[in-house]
Order: sequence, then structure tokens, then C-alpha cells
Amino acid sequence: MSVYDALELPPCDMRVRAVVAATYLQAHGFTEDQLRALHHLKGETFVKFLEYFSRERTKEAQLKNAQYTTRVIFIAERHAANEATFDELVAEALERWPL
Repeated sequence: MSVYDALELPPCDMRVRAVVAATYLQAHGFTEDQLRALHHLKGETFVKFLEYFSRERTKEAQLKNAQYTTRVIFIAERHAANEATFDELVAEALERWPL
């Protein structure tokens, strides 16, 4: 079951998908240390993530963060499908989309 099922989100709205994914991760025990491992700046927090991605962004800003949001969404979707642990998913996301 997808974390987006109940929301009927357009698949191309990465910003909204990223916010939903981060909210899911936080609610399911994903740590800020795990979140920091996905970002090139190591001061990342859920509060910063949600504040940043809750606002409309230019296409340039969205592209700048595309791999980061892809990692976050990938982990939330795979975890919701019970495919692996958070640690395994972080490692796989970083392998697929390196920093």
C-alpha cells in the first residue's frame, strides 16, 4: 500500500510527495540521523525539511533537490510496502542516488 493512496496525489508533484514521505518517515521512527545521511548538508532536520518543501519552489530549486527528494520518497514507499528496514533502505537509496 502506498503512502499516497488516501491523498490522490498527482505522481509528478515531487514537492508534495516529499512532504508526505517525510511525514510518513517521521511517524514511523525514521531518525534525523538517517535523514541527515541522505542530505549533502549534515544539519538537516524534519522541521527544516518540512518547512522547505511545504513552500512552492521554482523549477530550478526543485531540480537542485531532486535526488534528495527521490531518496526520501523511495525510502518511504519501500518501507510502507514492508520491503526492508530503514537502514537497508538508506544504504540502497545512497547507492542508487549518491551524494
